[in-house]
Amino acid sequence: MKSAPYTKEYDGTFIDGAGRQVFISAERFISHIAQGDSCFICGRLPSSVPFNKEHVLPNWILRGYGIREASITVPGGLENKYSEYLIPCCTACNSALGDEFEAPISRAIKGGWNVFTQFLQRSENIALLYRWLALIFLKTHLKDKTNPMPSELGQGSLAQFVDWTAMHHLHCLVRTQFSGSVVGPGVQGTFMVFQMRLDEEVEPFDYADWELSKTIMLRVGEVGMIAVMNDSEAAGNKIRPFLTHLSSVTKLQLREIFARVADLNSRIEARPQYFTAIDRIRSRLEIGVRIPTAQPMFSEITSDSLGPILKFACGEFVNDGARKQLGAGAYTFFRIDSKGYFHRLDSEG
Repeated sequence: MKSAPYTKEYDGTFIDGAGRQVFISAERFISHIAQGDSCFICGRLPSSVPFNKEHVLPNWILRGYGIREASITVPGGLENKYSEYLIPCCTACNSALGDEFEAPISRAIKGGWNVFTQFLQRSENIALLYRWLALIFLKTHLKDKTNPMPSELGQGSLAQFVDWTAMHHLHCLVRTQFSGSVVGPGVQGTFMVFQMRLDEEVEPFDYADWELSKTIMLRVGEVGMIAVMNDSEAAGNKIRPFLTHLSSVTKLQLREIFARVADLNSRIEARPQYFTAIDRIRSRLEIGVRIPTAQPMFSEITSDSLGPILKFACGEFVNDGARKQLGAGAYTFFRIDSKGYFHRLDSEG
């Protein structure tokens, strides 16, 4: 049997023949990247290679949709300009990320809905979009290292609230181009795309994520996307049949679906377990998953599970009465029929 050309280090990190950290263990990811200052892709230190800054949200979005000077508000009320929302990255990896993700994806999205749907015809492009959303999710929470936590909760940064052990799986996904890892069957999570109903009064960009459920929503122009990073498609498979009557959605409808998907993911009773292993036959690394049951089981929905996520996702856009109903999980921006199918309303409510 041919041996894989990797050396395993004390903490479980694999080094290839060129000295590259092709698999960074959870222990090293936490100590060197989540809590340290190593490049989040290659793992090298700023003292060893040139570094610059990587935009959390791609620069082509900031420029193309006029939000460079707009701000993102993080928990606790701190506002950061998108143009200054940056994390450290070595120059080589920064350039490689642009080539791998931003160049093809920006062309597809800026081309409009028809061009984008053609882009989706190839399965490798769907996988690329999914990993791109994982990249944005990971960068968003790596940035939490420099975002102070709300004063009423004490001192430190928002990164103290992030489950970095669970985030390690995302780290493995986003660096597959660097590591050469193959993503095995069942690893990719829920990925959903929606055509947006354009409205001159609605800004052309929107972003939200629910870290506890590893769920992200991104809206750019005519394209709305939702992804779950750790459900092996369980949440999407559960809700997707009830969305088949929707040809397009509004801003708040996309946010509601995001909240419902995040809630579903939080209620999976036996969760998938992700791992990276050496395939010694093919001499490569493979990201795999152990799925406990063929048919995922979900705990019962409650106002305490769905309500807080709905309120987080949609509460700032509605009046006090609707906000209270959102918090109880009792408000919707759809017409939901007796069989549970979602239908479009003429307005967002």
